[in-house]
Amino acid sequence: MKLFQPNKKYMSVALHALGFSCGAIALAVILFHLTQVTGFLGNLFSSLSPIAYGLVFAYLLKPLTRIFERLFEKKMRALRLVRVLAIGCTFLCLGAVLFCTARYLIPLLLGDATLLGEKILTLITSLSAYVSELATSLGFDTSTLSIANLLRGYYDAIINFVMSFAKGLLLSTYEIVLGLFLSATILYHRESVVGGVRRLVCALLPSSVCRFFHRVATYSDKMFGKYIVGKIAETMIICVIYIVVLVIVDMPYAFLVAAIMTVTNLIPVIGAYIGGIPCALIICTVDPKMLLLFLIVFVGIEQVNSNIIIPKVLGSILGLRGVWIMLAVALFGALFGVWGMFLSAPVFSILYALIRDAVNAKLKKQGDSTSTDHYTDMFASTAAPRRRNRLLPTKSHPSHVDEDKQ
Repeated sequence: MKLFQPNKKYMSVALHALGFSCGAIALAVILFHLTQVTGFLGNLFSSLSPIAYGLVFAYLLKPLTRIFERLFEKKMRALRLVRVLAIGCTFLCLGAVLFCTARYLIPLLLGDATLLGEKILTLITSLSAYVSELATSLGFDTSTLSIANLLRGYYDAIINFVMSFAKGLLLSTYEIVLGLFLSATILYHRESVVGGVRRLVCALLPSSVCRFFHRVATYSDKMFGKYIVGKIAETMIICVIYIVVLVIVDMPYAFLVAAIMTVTNLIPVIGAYIGGIPCALIICTVDPKMLLLFLIVFVGIEQVNSNIIIPKVLGSILGLRGVWIMLAVALFGALFGVWGMFLSAPVFSILYALIRDAVNAKLKKQGDSTSTDHYTDMFASTAAPRRRNRLLPTKSHPSHVDEDKQ
């Protein structure tokens, strides 16, 4: 009696068909129970959000921790004690910043916001009275045009919004606090965490894929680390400059305007202009004559930021032209909203670097040049002869380098 010997060809086809059928069934189940699946994923991501906060905080606090570690390493040899002291000093600095913000800056912002709300409410009341008088003169019934009557219909919606906002704020605060505690643990064991992730990736994926992920991680660490730290430093400098200048010129709602300009400045290239429009409208509610002074201050500070602060603080970290950054802000802002606009520049820079490496590797494999100028002059019929000869030397027209040697 012969033993059964399966045909490898037909077995492979059967396994592929079985895998395709299982995938189709799973997709159909997900589509028919999409609400339950999205709810489950939402609960899963919500439960994992403290871990995400911890990883983000650990990544942002790592440069400051490294600075303290270098300082303590010069005076003591116990590495564990050095790391504990460095993490403690890092969180002391973070606590001092949060305390100063809550103690001094937030009350000033709330005061300006309260005054602005009262001013807007007064303007709305005046506008409502004017509309009521105009409607009465035209013979319309104005009994339903009061603000109280208009808000009464949305009373339940307003109460529900306030309650949901308060609940979300408390939940987010709890997750952020828990994430801060987790970040301390991650900072202490950061080499073990990185090594464990690398070990898992190498065990699950082929070596070529591992090398690709390693290159992506290297670019991401370089771009995000330097860009985020530099952007935060630049934003803090801009905040101080705006507060000092606006207080000196006695600008209305100086702290509120400075806060808006500071937050919107996190968006590359166009962030300042996005923040300048609402600030101009806020100033117009008090004194339209101050608008010209605000425009002068705005243009002056942005010129200082563009020509002095950004080159000194950020330098050429991204390596992208302004047009590419604006395209990235528009694209990622449309896809991912405000967070996409904040992170558009480093993410697009990483994608640009990966595409550039792939294109250069393909050109080198074909034996072609990787210089952009080479292809610009090769296909430009109006290029200067000397420029073309330098990039594409021939026997009858030696290159510019050869002329210099002669």
